[in-house]
Amino acid sequence: MYRETCGKCDGTGRLNWAHHVQGGVCFSCGGTGQHEYKTSPAVRAKARERREARRHEASRSTRDASVNQSDSRQATYHDDPRIGAKTRAAMGNETYAFEVYRLLDRIDRGVVTGDARERLLASVGEEYVMPFGKHRGKALADVPASYLEWLVDGERLPRDLHKEAERLIG
Repeated sequence: MYRETCGKCDGTGRLNWAHHVQGGVCFSCGGTGQHEYKTSPAVRAKARERREARRHEASRSTRDASVNQSDSRQATYHDDPRIGAKTRAAMGNETYAFEVYRLLDRIDRGVVTGDARERLLASVGEEYVMPFGKHRGKALADVPASYLEWLVDGERLPRDLHKEAERLIG
């Protein structure tokens, strides 16, 4: 058996900062101040290196798969008519483009459904959608002008919708 001093309590067997838990007994070594191992420190160090190498390789392969999937999404959704002009202009940023392609992919696979699907499609296409009221879910352009005027006069809309509503009324 190989013995080593506990790194948590520095061999004292007690943790002063944890005196309220089990009377401050070190929970790592159980109060003995030492750990017992069946293998030597050198063997354990080699095992740690192998684990780290496997972790690193798994991380690299996951990253490569993500890049391949991203390229596939870009090829699929690059000319998608659901992407509006403002969104397309902002897609010069690779991270933003990746997120747009990922959202469209999730929508097409049926992962996102219902109201969330409609809101996401509207945001990608920059179509302003009424978030509440009797015209909830409708494109702002499809809401009657009298209702929009009432909302604008009472300042009942969020800022971005307020500006768009004023534009539509004006």
